Amino acid sequence: MALPAPTYLASSLYEIPLSFYGKEGIQVLLLDLDNTLASHREKRPSERALSYVEGLKKAGLRVYVVSNNSKKRVGEYASLLGIDYLHFAMKPFAFRFASFLKKKGISKEKALLVGDQLYTDVRAANRLGIRCCLTSPLVEDDPIWTRYNRYRERKGRAALLKRGGATTIKEE
Repeated sequence: MALPAPTYLASSLYEIPLSFYGKEGIQVLLLDLDNTLASHREKRPSERALSYVEGLKKAGLRVYVVSNNSKKRVGEYASLLGIDYLHFAMKPFAFRFASFLKKKGISKEKALLVGDQLYTDVRAANRLGIRCCLTSPLVEDDPIWTRYNRYRERKGRAALLKRGGATTIKEE
């Protein structure tokens, strides 16, 4: 199976300048939760997360959390951010995610998925035909079920960086 290919690379969601989204014609942000927005141990959004998401909304972006985690985890976190969400997204499979995009009237051309996992987030975006930004994990601490994915993707990330092709986003 071919290596999933992100459109962009960034060290962190929080390092992506708000101006980037407008320049790239992005109107909808689909954000992974665990290790992209927050550590899996954080039950409430940090000031950094609240401020960043508020800035996105003020910039006119539609923002959603799209996570494989439970309704309780994702719903509580997203509601504190004041945004809608898709829980149990089943990434890398595309069927629940595609249904969510259709239900919300989200144009694939105007959307960007930001996530920290190559074989779940990036592969889901590739299958959906939407742009994706792969970030580094926020913290090294992962739940047990994610550790296997991290192990598998080490070689994939190294090959991706060696191959190039994705645009690196840097703070302005």
